[in-house]
Amino acid sequence: IVVPKSGSTEQANDPKIDSAANTVAKASDDHVEILASQLSEDKISLFSVADDSKVELIAIKGADSKARVAFATCQSCNGSPGAYYTQSGDLLQCNNCGLTFPLSVIGEDGSGCHPIMLDDTKVKEIDDVVSIDKAYLLSLESLFKNVAEH
Repeated sequence: IVVPKSGSTEQANDPKIDSAANTVAKASDDHVEILASQLSEDKISLFSVADDSKVELIAIKGADSKARVAFATCQSCNGSPGAYYTQSGDLLQCNNCGLTFPLSVIGEDGSGCHPIMLDDTKVKEIDDVVSIDKAYLLSLESLFKNVAEH
């Protein structure tokens, strides 16, 4: 089940920022599922884990057509209200420090102001479906406690 989530009016009015698909990804009580076929290779998608959670995932389709997924907050800026990402053209931008990256960093190892990786043992990818353990995602709610609404 994919339910629309309200997006930021500030983001929608900024011509430099591409609006991302903001959705609530809910497959079941146990897992969150993201379909790679519904992702774009050039535009990020943001997913809330549940209606009552601030945990967000960021995803894009890789050049190999597989989904690339990470937490939508960064390693360095986490804890700050602006520690979330938006897309500016073909770059991913941290709204806290302003650092930009190519979209290809989503789902890749890295350090510094870089999207926080998912634990590979909690993620299963079968064909077009990326299934992520929902309890694991919700256990990391603290990563998002200070992130501002966007």
